[in-house]
Amino acid sequence: MSVLSRFQFPRKYYLLNLIFMLERTAWFILIIQIPIFIAQKGEGGLGFSQADKGIIYLYWVLLQNSLPLFTGSIIDNSNKKKFLLLLSCITLFIAFLSIGMYHNLAGLLVGITLVSIGVSIFNPLMKGQIGNLIDKQNGSFGWGLHFWLYNLAIFAFGVPYSKYLREQGWDYVFIGAGLLYIVAFLLSLLFKSEIIVEKPKSSVKINLKETFEVFKRNYNFVLLISMSGFAVLYMQFYETLPNFIYDWSNTSNIVNSFNFNHTFTMDTWAGKGISFEWLYNINTGLTLLLLLPFSILLKRYSIVNTLFVGVALVVIGFGMSIIYQNGTFLILGFAIYTLGELITNPKFTEYFDRISLKNEQSTHMGLLFISNLIGYPIGALLGGYMYGQFGEKATLAQKYLLSNFGQNVEVEFALSILKENLGYNDTQVTNTLWAHYNPMIAFLPFIIIGLLSLVGILIYKNLITRNKYTRI
Repeated sequence: MSVLSRFQFPRKYYLLNLIFMLERTAWFILIIQIPIFIAQKGEGGLGFSQADKGIIYLYWVLLQNSLPLFTGSIIDNSNKKKFLLLLSCITLFIAFLSIGMYHNLAGLLVGITLVSIGVSIFNPLMKGQIGNLIDKQNGSFGWGLHFWLYNLAIFAFGVPYSKYLREQGWDYVFIGAGLLYIVAFLLSLLFKSEIIVEKPKSSVKINLKETFEVFKRNYNFVLLISMSGFAVLYMQFYETLPNFIYDWSNTSNIVNSFNFNHTFTMDTWAGKGISFEWLYNINTGLTLLLLLPFSILLKRYSIVNTLFVGVALVVIGFGMSIIYQNGTFLILGFAIYTLGELITNPKFTEYFDRISLKNEQSTHMGLLFISNLIGYPIGALLGGYMYGQFGEKATLAQKYLLSNFGQNVEVEFALSILKENLGYNDTQVTNTLWAHYNPMIAFLPFIIIGLLSLVGILIYKNLITRNKYTRI
């Protein structure tokens, strides 16, 4: 197959991907900004504790990743796909509006509830429709191009737009991101569903039965449970790592060496550092450079072997990101993590597309959320507890004051009081707390979980090899 022929997908494929690019851009802005909005001290957000943030995320991930178990099969058995797509866009816009307008717990909970409903319709529907337009033999490149396109949107537009909105204030962040769903809604009016269901069904009980039949088929459950370890690390990369970057990472030397201007920087405890949005753009930038070549290269290899390598790189990269304060290690960790993620996500999606039967695409895409349903709650609770107890700078300053000065102060004032007591500046206080408490300990359980995920993938490979299933 020639390189040019790889791009010969129907026009509908590109329309659906354009809509998906808008949705993923809005989603990217949400997931990198909301941990700061919820729990980062001194940033003008809600100022909740890390433990409270973990409980909020627990509710969010349980809802968002359980709903697709219902919606995937319902979508497959519906002739109203265009209506469902339009409904999901409006629901997501209202969700972002709620978070942006009401800076309180009620507004946040209403927002993430509606986000969960909207995403549980949008994602299985869109991936099912896109998968239906990709020939099974061209699946590696078709799904690689899909992931590449929405990373292009994030890199070229999402990151600078996100930084601009944050500098205007939290209202602008969420409402501005939500406006992208209005554009997606308008484009969705051009969408025409060509899939007619042969045997429409509406019973939720039947839908769940079908979903769990797919779950058990050919040891799929072993792979899905194993990949929940990847889901745990993936969540920490976007849920807790932004807080870690704010608290501990020092990229000022890199800013000074390359003389970055305001577009790429933010104020940090160490002076001017690389804006965390642009740090995350390392992820999208490398994805743009390498995703399509990797999609072509990795086509010749077993998906299971590829997933093992991808998850291994995710574990190594995540570990590199948090092991030192030095920004060079953070950037190197981001790069290695990205290599793993850009291998893992498309191949995991391609696997479930490849094994799907006729009119089962959305059911299989909904089934992908089982890994998230297992991994994300673990990440939410464990991440909130571990970082809140062993990693958050303000909390560690509060502990330091109590143990060394006998002062029990509110956490939001701990850093400023500690600076006064020691006569230190921000950099000296941060380095003192790092040396005394070693905050990277907060992430050790996640590295162990990632290693267990690798063991699970090897077990799955052994099962399908021993039972002589088709090479996947």
